[in-house]
Amino acid sequence: MKFSIVKFSKICVSLVVVNLLLIGIIEAKIDPDTLIGVWLFDENSGNKAKDSSGNDHHGELKGAKWANGRFKTALEFGGDAHVNVGKVPLPKNQVTVVLWVSINTSSQWIHIIENGVVEFTWHGGFRLEVGGEGSTYIAIGDGVGYKDNAGNGVPTGWKYKKWFHLGFTYDGSTARHYQDGKQTHTFDSKLDITKGVGTLIFGSMQGKQRFLDGAIDDVAIFNAILSQDDIKTIMKTGLEGALDVSSSGKLATTWAYLKTQQ
Repeated sequence: MKFSIVKFSKICVSLVVVNLLLIGIIEAKIDPDTLIGVWLFDENSGNKAKDSSGNDHHGELKGAKWANGRFKTALEFGGDAHVNVGKVPLPKNQVTVVLWVSINTSSQWIHIIENGVVEFTWHGGFRLEVGGEGSTYIAIGDGVGYKDNAGNGVPTGWKYKKWFHLGFTYDGSTARHYQDGKQTHTFDSKLDITKGVGTLIFGSMQGKQRFLDGAIDDVAIFNAILSQDDIKTIMKTGLEGALDVSSSGKLATTWAYLKTQQ
């Protein structure tokens, strides 16, 4: 009996140590200090989409309406509705974008989020979009040209009026596309996305065309390359949950501030 109790105690201690190590790993990866912008869309009123990162990249609602979200509330888009955030600086070699989207119809190209990469004016930055055939795409630009996974869109099997998670990372040489926490496509490029960056828009192509008929929730842009596991954590727990898991020690102050901005 004594041996069993000792053995059991050792197992408990080991589990605690492993748990602490795992928490430490999460803290090191999903760091609120790397946020460029985070839009939870949990206000549920008003004409502003607040940036909870503390960087004041607040968006102005242009016809978008508050609706039920994947986590709490979201923004619903239809007609020519979109959100204009303005210019948001991007890092050159380490950016991650994540969000939830629900699409009602997609008979044409839809821009879900973009920070430029408009072919007609050759902006820099990035965009996440859905083709008329239903595949999801990413594109990056440097103000002169752009590159995307055209011809290799990801037929990810999402369903109309159902939430699905999208994300991508770009490290200055490789762009990686994620759908529902899984890496689905990559392409190589060495474009400097900091050049010629346009306006950050949710739900359309620069507020002029390719409008989204659907909803967006839980958007974040990181000045860091998140791993597939990081992106899965965000998908499963939401941005608030993923960052809250990371909020011990010095990060607790950062996340406490983010919560006051909601």
